Amino acid sequence: MKVRVNRKKMIYTLYSLGLLVLIVFIFILQPSLPNEKDPGPKNPPNEVVKIWGWDDSITDSFEIFYQNHPNITLEFIPTKTRSYVEKIKLTLATNNDIPDICLLENDYRGQLMTLDIWENLESNPYNLHSDEILDYILPNITNTKGEIIAVPYDVAIAGMAYRRTLTQKFFGTDDEKQLHALFHDWNALIEKGIEVKRKQENDIFLFASLADAGVILLNQTKEPYILNKKLNHPEGFLQSFHILAQLRNERLVDVLKQWSPPWYNSFTEPRYFFYPCATWFIQYAMLASSHEDEWGLMVPPDGGFSWGGTAWSIPKTSQHKDAAWSYIKWFLLSEEGAFFNKENLSGVFTHCKEAYENPIYTSMYNKCFGKQDIGQLFFQDIFPSIQVRPTGKYDRVVNDVFLLMTITLMENPTMTAEEAMTIFTNE
Repeated sequence: MKVRVNRKKMIYTLYSLGLLVLIVFIFILQPSLPNEKDPGPKNPPNEVVKIWGWDDSITDSFEIFYQNHPNITLEFIPTKTRSYVEKIKLTLATNNDIPDICLLENDYRGQLMTLDIWENLESNPYNLHSDEILDYILPNITNTKGEIIAVPYDVAIAGMAYRRTLTQKFFGTDDEKQLHALFHDWNALIEKGIEVKRKQENDIFLFASLADAGVILLNQTKEPYILNKKLNHPEGFLQSFHILAQLRNERLVDVLKQWSPPWYNSFTEPRYFFYPCATWFIQYAMLASSHEDEWGLMVPPDGGFSWGGTAWSIPKTSQHKDAAWSYIKWFLLSEEGAFFNKENLSGVFTHCKEAYENPIYTSMYNKCFGKQDIGQLFFQDIFPSIQVRPTGKYDRVVNDVFLLMTITLMENPTMTAEEAMTIFTNE
């Protein structure tokens, strides 16, 4: 017996089943459709801010920053200082992206500031006001258009560290003010050094390296190194070479090369009187190899100076400008960030002017310096005499060649200051 099937009914049934399968399939692929009443995702997408730097201690701040910025991730990418400029230029030349935050170290900052690649931080969305920053540093973060294109990080004011046991033994005091009266200028320091050598010929030196005296002399100026593409005030450089040559001739300095392993080890040897000492120097050079209350801090001969220092910039190509600025503003321009740097990063003082309204901020003790308030000495005694040189395009070249000449002077004991000056000028 044949069963007759309604053809139209069958087609309708198959169509309905097919539609049902399609709807189920869509729901499987997209299990949660947006609610029309939901204005959007509860959390904005995560942003990754990349930072090129050489000091990974700043990563200690990341977790604190994340507490109020959970949707920003900071990625620190180790980058050597010596190759920083070349790496940025090579990255730009190959049409790749430089990081969202770039660190402009003092020696090469002038080179990088001439590049028209940095955000004007006084414009939207940053709206940085110059009165948020200690004003002495403003010329060194302002480009030729008059725009602030970087936020300075560490206050790199510098004095001179002295070994207490030696100053007590040879000069009868370890008081910083009495010592500065004895060593008020370079001639006085050399005269006192000669007296020491007469008492103990071989074992005692004022400096472990001629470059230690060299960095003080090189940075004791308010004048740019190069002006109108010529060496500015060459007589000042010649005078520095005379002082360096005399230190060598009187055997007041040892033959160690600055930043070499033997030089680092010299901090453990009680036969060197003095070292240049910026705020950052304690953390990077002295802390690991010094005993408690071993050192004092004083104003150097002929006054304080600025040594090193870094400023942070945001490139125009950054895709995460707001996020990068959020970190910079907290870490460098807030009182909370200022105290974090001072207390957690071994005494880094930032340029956040607001922090200096709190009298506690400039007070700082370190076990190497015992009961001496080195923060007060940095800011009350050294800072007023500080000499800050405007940054320039050729700073790194001048710095490198000058310090190379300190090595050349030691390797060539008959070289005169005039001969050193000739080589320096030619280079």
